[in-house]
Amino acid sequence: MSILILLITIILTSCTPKQEPIDFQQVLEEAQVRLGQGKALSEDTLLYKALEYYQNIEPKDTTRLHQATILTAYHYWWKSEKAKAYDLLESIADTEKDALQALMNLSDKDYDFEASYRYLCRIMEDETERKRFENQQ
Repeated sequence: MSILILLITIILTSCTPKQEPIDFQQVLEEAQVRLGQGKALSEDTLLYKALEYYQNIEPKDTTRLHQATILTAYHYWWKSEKAKAYDLLESIADTEKDALQALMNLSDKDYDFEASYRYLCRIMEDETERKRFENQQ
C-alpha cells in the first residue's frame, strides 16, 4: 500500500509543470519596446514583480531599478491610477532625469501644461540639458 502511494506521489509530482523563474530583465525590455511603440502598458502586470525584485536584490542594480520604476509608473497611468504613477516617478525624480521626462510626458498627456512646464524647468536646470536643448533649436 505504501509503495502504491509513493508511486502515485511520484507520478503526480512529475506531471505538475515546473514554474520557471521569471526573467525580469526581459519583462522590462519588452515593456520598454511597447512603450516606445506607443502601446498601453496596462496589461503588463509583471512590472509590479520586476519593481519589487529590483528593489530587493543585493547589490542594487540602479539602472534596472529606475527602469522598473518608470515602466511601473506608466503601467499605473495606463490603468488610470494616475496618483500612484506620479508618486512613483516623483520618488526618483531628484536623481533620475528620465523620471522627470516621464513626468513631463504624462502631464502633457493629462493636458496639465503647467505641471509639464514645471517638469521641463526642472530638466533644464541641468546645464548640459539646457545646452543640448538650445543646440537643437
